[in-house]
Amino acid sequence: MTDAFINIKEYIPIIVAVISAMLAFSLGKLSERGKKFSLMVEDSMDSLIAKMYKEALLITNVNKYNVKKVKKFILFYSNNDEIYKLYDDKLISNFHELSIKIREGSISNKELIDEFFYLTKQVEKHYWEKLMVSSKDLNWWIKKKTINRWISLPGNILFLLKEVFEYICIILALIALVALADVIVDKDNEIFSSTFRIIIFYLTTIVALIYCALYFFDSTVGGKGDIKRKHLIKKKQ
Repeated sequence: MTDAFINIKEYIPIIVAVISAMLAFSLGKLSERGKKFSLMVEDSMDSLIAKMYKEALLITNVNKYNVKKVKKFILFYSNNDEIYKLYDDKLISNFHELSIKIREGSISNKELIDEFFYLTKQVEKHYWEKLMVSSKDLNWWIKKKTINRWISLPGNILFLLKEVFEYICIILALIALVALADVIVDKDNEIFSSTFRIIIFYLTTIVALIYCALYFFDSTVGGKGDIKRKHLIKKKQ
């Protein structure tokens, strides 16, 4: 293993550059996928989840699990062509399984109520999770639209710096790992000088600390943590 490492040592800078380029490409693809998933979440909320959750709350908390309304709810959404927008195979399967049992008459009212409670808790979980995702950075967007732009400008710069430092931190960590491997594998033929390694390790630490500070700013000022999952569905007494 040592001999193999010695043979490829001279190519390490090229390897690091190639990996960095691949990483940048991958991050770009992840960003594209993130935008696509955000649109899927918003569409799911608009066309299905919001209405479904509102009806579930009425049936459980107001109508006190009226069996007729429970059956109507399950049969309606199991026949809905857009039920796939739940994007959860287990939840979709539960809807279809319950609808089959209702049509066959193979489930008692008590069993139906118990199953319906479990079903609506899943719907509730999806609703709040999707709401948290779709409202990401909303508070900061509202703030920067309502306050003086010269005040919001530093915040926008800090948000941008967070994205930049995230990428830089990954690259430096990769270089630091290669430098560490250089010392461990072959101390007599090191490709990196001790001064270079010290600079890289210190630089990686500093960049990581700055990134943590920017991440904290993003999480607090950006308002990502404002929306919390609620538990409003009540079990039948």
